Amino acid sequence: MDKKLLLVIICSFIVWLYYLSLGTIIGADSYYYLNIVCGITPNNDGNFLFAGLLNILPCSLIIIKLLYFGLWTATLIVVYKIGGLFDKKTAWWFPSILFAFTFFITEYWKFENDTIGFLLAFIGFYYLLKITLNTKWTTKIWEHKEFWLGVISFSIAGLFWKGTIYWIYSLVFLNIIFVPIVILALLVFGPSSLWIFSASQEVYEQLPFISIIFFGVSIFFLYGVLKNNYKINLMLVYLLMPAIMINKLFVLPILFLTITCFNGLKILRKNEVVNQTLIIFVCLMTLFWCVNLSYQFPQQQDIDLIQQGIILDNNLENTFGAGYIIEFYGGTPSDKSSYDGEITKKGIVIDVIDQNNFDNCKIINTTRYLLLEVCE
Repeated sequence: MDKKLLLVIICSFIVWLYYLSLGTIIGADSYYYLNIVCGITPNNDGNFLFAGLLNILPCSLIIIKLLYFGLWTATLIVVYKIGGLFDKKTAWWFPSILFAFTFFITEYWKFENDTIGFLLAFIGFYYLLKITLNTKWTTKIWEHKEFWLGVISFSIAGLFWKGTIYWIYSLVFLNIIFVPIVILALLVFGPSSLWIFSASQEVYEQLPFISIIFFGVSIFFLYGVLKNNYKINLMLVYLLMPAIMINKLFVLPILFLTITCFNGLKILRKNEVVNQTLIIFVCLMTLFWCVNLSYQFPQQQDIDLIQQGIILDNNLENTFGAGYIIEFYGGTPSDKSSYDGEITKKGIVIDVIDQNNFDNCKIINTTRYLLLEVCE
């Protein structure tokens, strides 16, 4: 294994060691799946592949976190292989850029089905880029096994993450064979693709424009488009549009931003300087990710607040964000996965810190994200 790739994996493991020391798992929706694994709620997940996985996973935060470290490591290796399609000597730049230049790693801290879809889609891109990157748009790529391996990878990825459909649409820029495939996908999944127009100020994952933050420092290397293959530029521009409109979709252009950053660094024509700088930056970002983990929701203080509320009253009224966590710790939430903005505050209430506080409520406890109130 490339020693520099191993460095990125080791730095990632250091981040996960810190994550393992935390008594929580990142992401409010992670607790929806955790409740299923731990037998608190029935397994009614519509994704039959992930539902099967939930049935065999043990109720252990440590094992689940280690599983997702394995998924992250596999993703780094696949991205390294993609880098080899551009330059075998500096292929390790790709996983380094993904780790240090973008916020993509934060998606692997969550216990959700999406992450498996990301990995499978990247595998699909590896096979398809391998046979289309330097070929004509009309080349008969279906004669290659890589074509079928790529199609299979994307098909399975779509079973784990519905957002894969946007990646499938982008394949039309690689080869003419994908035109009928994309037309068929539009006919079948077109209506659901309109989710990109569902931007909302009330649901974090659907906030518009905030995704630019998650591109990290990669946006400073967009001049790499000057050296990009025209197919890469077309896919980058197309995938940036839904990513900017919906926060959750920031993952869509990440691979192509990584390629663009790579070419941006190549333009500098100073490989040794870039090598040394990347190693230093990867090490610094290891510390940054550990600190970042300390600011993700929920933290132990949030769990303590929720348990305090459950002690006061097992039936809690709450706004969006804490419902699945309340359920995990034995409480009965009023709200789990939807927020209509019309909460009648009465009794013991767990609220989001930035919501308007009612005059008839007395604050008992607060954290960075939540507040515990008693309302008349």
